[in-house]
Amino acid sequence: MRVTRLLSAPFGVNVFVAREGDRALVVDASSGMDWPAFEPALRRALAGVKVDAAYLTHLHVDHVGGAARVARLTGAPLLMHEDEAFAVETGDPVATGAALFGGEMEAHPVTPLREKDVVTLGRRALEVLLVPGHSPAHTALWDPESRSLFSGDVVFEGGSFGRVDLPGGDARTLLRSLERLAALDPVNVYPGHMGAIEGGARSAILESLDNARLMLG
Repeated sequence: MRVTRLLSAPFGVNVFVAREGDRALVVDASSGMDWPAFEPALRRALAGVKVDAAYLTHLHVDHVGGAARVARLTGAPLLMHEDEAFAVETGDPVATGAALFGGEMEAHPVTPLREKDVVTLGRRALEVLLVPGHSPAHTALWDPESRSLFSGDVVFEGGSFGRVDLPGGDARTLLRSLERLAALDPVNVYPGHMGAIEGGARSAILESLDNARLMLG
């Protein structure tokens, strides 16, 4: 699996394109606010592949604002946990936070997922993990073959972790999610913000967990 990182403004959100042969999976969908600049970069990253799906880790606008546009561009279904899918399906500007920034949230159909569902990428089977705390039904995507984790906004490099002061955030729940991710013993982590962690990712998660226990516990 080859992973390409794209950066979406104005929130510095990562959009990942995971490729396996001539198939691809898009993880998160940009804010949508920088679409004229972001679209050409996404097209280049998707050149020569068929997109199996666009997977959304959680409902915040920086990750889902461009979801409808990504779906139209790729012709691929949007996948998201069933408890947060309403925010994209209805284009809810309050639940997504788009209203806070004077933006709009375009509605688009979503294929709902649950814990332990599988998202396919070519021959690979990636598992949906429910890891709430940053948002009520935040999910991550786990590839056991490469031991790679698309973590969304749960854990970041440098000992950082997801904020819990947004609606639906919960500190104790986030701590449990960090513990769960550390137990996976991942090699690579591809987070929603900041840089990717390629190699030795478990030690990075443990650092974030220690900091979270100190600050949130």
